[in-house]
Amino acid sequence: MVVLYSNIMERKYSTVLFDLDGTLLPMDYDAFFNVYFNALSSSLDCFGFSRQVQMQALMAGIETMMRNDGSRTNREAFWSVYENKLGTTEAQIIDVINHFYSEVFPTLQSGAGYNPLSNKIVEVLKAKGYTLALATNPMFPTTATEQRVKWAGLNWDDFAAISCYEDYHFCKPNPDYFRELLHNINRQPQECLMVGNDTSEDGSCLLAGIECVIINDCLIDKKQIATIPKKSLQEFYEDVQNWDDVT
Repeated sequence: MVVLYSNIMERKYSTVLFDLDGTLLPMDYDAFFNVYFNALSSSLDCFGFSRQVQMQALMAGIETMMRNDGSRTNREAFWSVYENKLGTTEAQIIDVINHFYSEVFPTLQSGAGYNPLSNKIVEVLKAKGYTLALATNPMFPTTATEQRVKWAGLNWDDFAAISCYEDYHFCKPNPDYFRELLHNINRQPQECLMVGNDTSEDGSCLLAGIECVIINDCLIDKKQIATIPKKSLQEFYEDVQNWDDVT
């Protein structure tokens, strides 16, 4: 195991939690969201919903997931608001939604980038015996997350856990999201390092006792937490090559 980064105490890590969008998968999230929303709206136009209503429904669903208190899954939280805002039911539109994610969403790959270092980092850490988890904000269905994992050049089974909206009950920046993830992989906070690109969302792991490194290639730095180290993906790759094997 490796000792690194802590300004407070020395810790040995056996587990690395990775964000996906903007970290292992290069992405301008705002630009991608626009492409995603336009494609989703086009799929739902057959029902006669206005684009304004669709945007309001989607944003309300996202906000409800972000405020989820753990009493239901993020999927349940999203649909409880989304269908009401659209003035329909999940049953009436789910076939179109499923078709969108299976047939249309994969075509949105051009809205994201690709960095071969992501796969190299994962392979190095796996070879050294580290447990890896994909701590992507669980606002997407599993099928959409599967696609984005592939876009990053990674495999689903690279990770001990991947958070999707069907299974999780919190979202970043709620630190309970990280507590739920650690419960699912049977790890303690001091065993883990979070690697992300958003000082607010990924940096909230600090509140759960997990240390953090921010990848600044696609930096989102609204919170500007000066104590979190920032590195390029190239620099992080160079670091992990020097980490000790997990013992």
